[in-house]
Amino acid sequence: MDNLFEVLRIKNLLKSVKGKKMGYDGKSLFLFFHEKSPVDPAKLLELARKKIRGMKLTPDYKLYLSIPNLTGDEIIRHAKALLQELS
Repeated sequence: MDNLFEVLRIKNLLKSVKGKKMGYDGKSLFLFFHEKSPVDPAKLLELARKKIRGMKLTPDYKLYLSIPNLTGDEIIRHAKALLQELS
Protein backbone atom coordinates (compact mmCIF):
# COMPACT_ATOMS: atom_id res chain seq x y z
CA MET A 1 0.00 0.00 0.00
CA ASP A 2 2.87 2.40 0.77
CA ASN A 3 4.30 1.87 -2.72
CA LEU A 4 0.96 2.83 -4.24
CA PHE A 5 1.02 6.18 -2.46
CA GLU A 6 4.63 6.75 -3.50
CA VAL A 7 3.76 6.01 -7.13
CA LEU A 8 0.92 8.56 -6.92
CA ARG A 9 3.34 11.14 -5.49
CA ILE A 10 5.76 10.40 -8.33
CA LYS A 11 2.97 10.82 -10.86
CA ASN A 12 2.11 14.24 -9.41
CA LEU A 13 5.78 15.29 -9.45
CA LEU A 14 6.05 14.11 -13.05
CA LYS A 15 3.12 16.35 -13.99
CA SER A 16 4.75 19.34 -12.28
CA VAL A 17 7.83 19.08 -14.53
CA LYS A 18 5.69 18.27 -17.60
CA GLY A 19 7.16 14.83 -17.92
CA LYS A 20 5.56 12.67 -20.60
CA LYS A 21 6.97 9.35 -19.46
CA MET A 22 9.22 7.95 -16.76
CA GLY A 23 10.55 4.44 -16.39
CA TYR A 24 13.38 2.09 -15.59
CA ASP A 25 14.85 -0.48 -17.99
CA GLY A 26 17.21 -2.32 -15.62
CA LYS A 27 20.12 -0.08 -16.55
CA SER A 28 18.82 3.49 -16.62
CA LEU A 29 16.12 5.57 -15.04
CA PHE A 30 14.65 7.68 -17.84
CA LEU A 31 12.42 10.70 -18.04
CA PHE A 32 10.92 12.09 -21.26
CA PHE A 33 9.99 15.77 -21.05
CA HIS A 34 7.36 17.70 -22.95
CA GLU A 35 8.93 20.36 -25.17
CA LYS A 36 7.41 23.06 -22.95
CA SER A 37 8.70 21.66 -19.67
CA PRO A 38 9.46 24.31 -17.05
CA VAL A 39 12.71 22.53 -16.11
CA ASP A 40 15.66 24.78 -16.91
CA PRO A 41 18.33 22.99 -19.00
CA ALA A 42 20.98 24.92 -17.06
CA LYS A 43 19.68 23.32 -13.86
CA LEU A 44 20.05 19.89 -15.48
CA LEU A 45 23.64 20.66 -16.44
CA GLU A 46 24.40 21.84 -12.92
CA LEU A 47 22.92 18.66 -11.44
CA ALA A 48 24.95 16.55 -13.86
CA ARG A 49 28.16 18.30 -12.86
CA LYS A 50 27.67 18.57 -9.11
CA LYS A 51 25.20 15.98 -7.84
CA ILE A 52 24.14 13.32 -10.30
CA ARG A 53 26.86 11.41 -12.11
CA GLY A 54 26.02 9.44 -15.23
CA MET A 55 23.18 11.70 -16.31
CA LYS A 56 22.60 12.29 -20.02
CA LEU A 57 20.17 14.71 -21.69
CA THR A 58 19.37 14.22 -25.36
CA PRO A 59 18.28 16.97 -27.81
CA ASP A 60 14.79 15.43 -27.98
CA TYR A 61 14.13 16.17 -24.28
CA LYS A 62 14.99 12.76 -22.88
CA LEU A 63 16.94 12.40 -19.65
CA TYR A 64 18.78 9.19 -18.79
CA LEU A 65 20.37 8.40 -15.46
CA SER A 66 22.62 5.34 -15.43
CA ILE A 67 21.84 3.34 -12.27
CA PRO A 68 21.82 -0.39 -13.03
CA ASN A 69 20.31 -3.25 -11.04
CA LEU A 70 17.85 -1.41 -8.81
CA THR A 71 15.09 -3.21 -6.94
CA GLY A 72 11.45 -2.05 -6.80
CA ASP A 73 11.80 0.14 -3.70
CA GLU A 74 15.08 1.60 -4.93
CA ILE A 75 13.52 2.52 -8.28
CA ILE A 76 10.73 4.38 -6.51
CA ARG A 77 13.17 6.15 -4.19
CA HIS A 78 15.46 7.26 -7.05
CA ALA A 79 12.55 8.36 -9.26
CA LYS A 80 11.06 10.47 -6.48
CA ALA A 81 14.45 12.00 -5.58
CA LEU A 82 15.16 12.94 -9.20
CA LEU A 83 11.77 14.57 -9.68
CA GLN A 84 12.12 16.48 -6.41
CA GLU A 85 15.49 17.82 -7.57
CA LEU A 86 13.88 19.00 -10.80
CA SER A 87 10.75 20.54 -9.22
